[in-house]
Amino acid sequence: AKSGKRQWVSYNLADPGPTAAVVDQDELAFDTYSCSLAVLTASTGKVLWQKWTGTETPTQPAFTKDFVLAPHPTDGGYALSAYKRKTGADVWAASIDGHGMTAPVVVGDMVYLTTTSGTLYKINLEGKRQWAQHINALSAPWIDGDEVHIAVKDKGQEAQVVLSAVDGKKLRTVSAAKYLGDQPGDDTVAIWSYEGSRPVVKDGLRFTAMGERVEARDAKTGELRWERTHTVGTGSRKVTSVITAGPLAVVTSRDGHVVAEAELVLHPGR
Repeated sequence: AKSGKRQWVSYNLADPGPTAAVVDQDELAFDTYSCSLAVLTASTGKVLWQKWTGTETPTQPAFTKDFVLAPHPTDGGYALSAYKRKTGADVWAASIDGHGMTAPVVVGDMVYLTTTSGTLYKINLEGKRQWAQHINALSAPWIDGDEVHIAVKDKGQEAQVVLSAVDGKKLRTVSAAKYLGDQPGDDTVAIWSYEGSRPVVKDGLRFTAMGERVEARDAKTGELRWERTHTVGTGSRKVTSVITAGPLAVVTSRDGHVVAEAELVLHPGR
């Protein structure tokens, strides 16, 4: 990380086209675009195990203490499956209604997963569904205590809404923007490249990037703290989803810029 010097390279993979990798402790996991889930030792690149999980698997997996969780196609449907992280042994599979969107989100002993059919699932780490909400979801969720923040299609717009983590019912709408029509559906190439406008909540602020607008709002009241627009670049989404780093909210733009904003700076109307 400090020098950029290559530490290892692994060619012993089942097939090409990995998703983004996820790292936990000294293990690294990714789904290949074609069909397989692979787990490597992060420090050496040694392949611990890899297995075929279904046809095209364009969504990255997630780690828990004991498992690797991966959404994938099955015979006649789709599932979110748990595998032993050390061996790849099957543990459980929970039925879902489409490809996963972006990645499963693990919080405590629960996993939340959005599908490309627009459904948000809450499943416990024993594989039992807690609830499913068919809400035209357009992003992976962000969990903030007992609230779930997510982007959805609502009344012809792309809206940022908040759900109850207890039962998945809608609590409030935060903001809305033009619907961009880029929800990936069943096109696995589109799923693999789709990012959407997943919200981020940190220190009581809710950050979102929708289309060409980045904004920060109070996570509870929805009060606007600041906003920015960026209209240059290719595609309908001019900026990527927000990440936070220390005191900064960071996005990259489609015309090649990295932009960082101090989280608490207030510039109304800009």
